[in-house]
Amino acid sequence: MQLSPRDGRNLTFVQLVKAMVLVYNISYPLAFAVTLGGFVTSGKLSYHDAAKPMYRQKSSLVALEQASWKARCIALIEPMRTLVTYVHLSWTLDLSSLSKRGPYRIAHDGAMVHLSGISSTAPDKDLIKKLLDHASNVRDAAGKLKGGLGLADIAHYHAQRQNSLTSPNNDIQEQVALGECGLLWSVLRGREHAACQGPGVCENDAVVPTSRLEQWLGEERLPDGWWGEDGVRPRTTIGLFQSRQTADKVGVLGKTIA
Repeated sequence: MQLSPRDGRNLTFVQLVKAMVLVYNISYPLAFAVTLGGFVTSGKLSYHDAAKPMYRQKSSLVALEQASWKARCIALIEPMRTLVTYVHLSWTLDLSSLSKRGPYRIAHDGAMVHLSGISSTAPDKDLIKKLLDHASNVRDAAGKLKGGLGLADIAHYHAQRQNSLTSPNNDIQEQVALGECGLLWSVLRGREHAACQGPGVCENDAVVPTSRLEQWLGEERLPDGWWGEDGVRPRTTIGLFQSRQTADKVGVLGKTIA
């Protein structure tokens, strides 16, 4: 079953929701909320003629006056029926449109791997290298290399990117950025930590391996070994409220940066 066009163009609302649920194992309410944000800010509304209506002879005023009240009502609603029958409205989304900038867009400055101030559909090589170098050198409390980024590390890196901006993002875009950070960690973290919920040592120790960051953000593809019972794909469904709590946690942890 094909869930969405491979070129990322003219996606319908339902297609995008189903694709996110299937690929990332997020709940339908979370997928609905994420999709709604994208469609409201970047969707396109269009219409097309389903078929050409057959020619209908217009009734004269005299004929209408002589017609019964039922025939008059039918004559009045006929234009509306024709519009509904032959004109189809569609609300679709091109994934590339999500990169457009503006105060009411979800694309924001200070992103992990995209340049600030310009519309960018491809990750920046220098920012990818910076992120991967950072991930490769993060150490735990015992001084041992983590081999990736924990939730606190992601929060601190996000805060560094935000602090480098000359003009901060608006409140909506900052919430979008926090949500992105939280979902990145929730979706890509190590399987052994998938059952950890809420704040705590286990949550902060859950690490997104550097290789997954490179494949998902840098190469823009699913990490190796994604599917299957022992795959990378989250085993436990990621819910809307859990995602909101994780995003809030990213905001709190980011404030502890020196």
